[in-house]
Amino acid sequence: MKIDPEMTEIASLLIDKKTSHFDPPKFEDHYEEALRELIEAKRTGAPPPKPVPRPKENVKDLAGILRKSLEQEGISAPKAKKPKPMAAH
Repeated sequence: MKIDPEMTEIASLLIDKKTSHFDPPKFEDHYEEALRELIEAKRTGAPPPKPVPRPKENVKDLAGILRKSLEQEGISAPKAKKPKPMAAH
């Protein structure tokens, strides 16, 4: 399996930027919260809460999206390399 060095570099930059010390009091368990709401709704006979739908995105350029995310964080991402033309056989 070939791994794109640009993607590896972008991933490393994102991991370094987003890595931090885990602080348990700041952790929010959204699953537990949703489960409690569902149980409460069933207990009171109310209709269950509607889940919030996730936005549907068709990711076509993961490297571009990661690069944009880094730029929003103030980190300079590696420049996109133009794909090499495929040689005809």
